[in-house]
Amino acid sequence: MLGRKWIVEVFSVCALGGCRYVQLSLQSELQYMVTLRVAAGTDIRQLIPRLLTWLSHPSSSGEIIDIA
Repeated sequence: MLGRKWIVEVFSVCALGGCRYVQLSLQSELQYMVTLRVAAGTDIRQLIPRLLTWLSHPSSSGEIIDIA
């Protein structure tokens, strides 16, 4: 999964219960829909490494990935 080029589309961003939820479509040869749950005060630089970690073992279940 890593080493590929990905097209990333942001579908929505909303704040709820002290977190931000970011809904993404990730497209390469495969396509995934994921939601990032970002805790308040989280360093935004944590998003990409966490997403890359998930991409090394993705699932197609409409996953929610916690970023804290």
